[in-house]
Amino acid sequence: MPTLLISPHGTDLHTLRRFNDVPEGSVVDRWGREPRVLSPKEPYLLGSDDGRDESVYLSLLAHHAGPLCDLCQDFGGPTVVALADLVAEIQADHDGPDALSYAQAATGIYNGRRRLFQQALDRQQGALLDHYRATHGKAAKGVSPAQTREALLRSRQELNTAFRFEIDSALAHSHRRSRLYVPGRVSVPDRVRETRKVSRLDVSSLRQAGNLGRLGKISKRIAPGLLALDLGRRILHVREVRNAGGDWQREAFVESVGFAASANIGSRLTGASVLATGATAIATRSPSMTLVVGYGAVVVTPYAVDFTDEGAKAIAGLVYDKVAAFLRDRS
Repeated sequence: MPTLLISPHGTDLHTLRRFNDVPEGSVVDRWGREPRVLSPKEPYLLGSDDGRDESVYLSLLAHHAGPLCDLCQDFGGPTVVALADLVAEIQADHDGPDALSYAQAATGIYNGRRRLFQQALDRQQGALLDHYRATHGKAAKGVSPAQTREALLRSRQELNTAFRFEIDSALAHSHRRSRLYVPGRVSVPDRVRETRKVSRLDVSSLRQAGNLGRLGKISKRIAPGLLALDLGRRILHVREVRNAGGDWQREAFVESVGFAASANIGSRLTGASVLATGATAIATRSPSMTLVVGYGAVVVTPYAVDFTDEGAKAIAGLVYDKVAAFLRDRS
């Protein structure tokens, strides 16, 4: 299991040895040399599992080290790895079952759990569109905006529950090594801690390294603890969404996220579990879906807004605008 260290602002190796329990001679750069100072947002290899050269992992993740480091600082390395694997599994659906590993495809429980998450994504899209229809006089007879708004909030909660279960399940099966090799094939305890000075990523395989690289490419850190993910997953009712016009998607996002944010104030979660902020998948005018991910009440932290429902709605609008800008840049 190769382990990468990435410093958000740069730090000297002596400090890491003193305060992060980094063993002598265990940190090397992509050229196999021990640095005196870790450059900001540059990946370094921490020891080895079996003494083999694992510098290929540094090359694979070098271009995405900055975004990944920021995410580790927000959510913790194990959660970032779990999120990268989850996004890769969602995108693999477009390529059919062969895109998944044999072990994943053979596990009925795993596939069933993933299908529940996919279904929650689809229900969220449907609830967004139903709310648009109800608020624009296009709903079925007898369906009121109040009913579709309630369904929108309920779908938000279901998606949030499914998302957190996916991440927590991955974290429950994650593990970090207890020992590492330093030069001379000397085995020493691995007690290196992730702190504000350095992020730690434990990568189990080249496939997982590829997942992390993809996560760095398709994600945008909106604010500390707040992340937008372009899933590249085709949305439902593409033609109707494209022809709708106006700001209905923004309004629906604010409705669902605003109330959720105010309800979550004071219940900030730990790095071991993340939550889809408002659990809202934004159906954009491009045929893909975006998921906004963050801590429980983190949506209120980047802005000086009082903790009221209207304040939460105002922040949700700002978040939506930033996500929309991110999608425009990617299109």
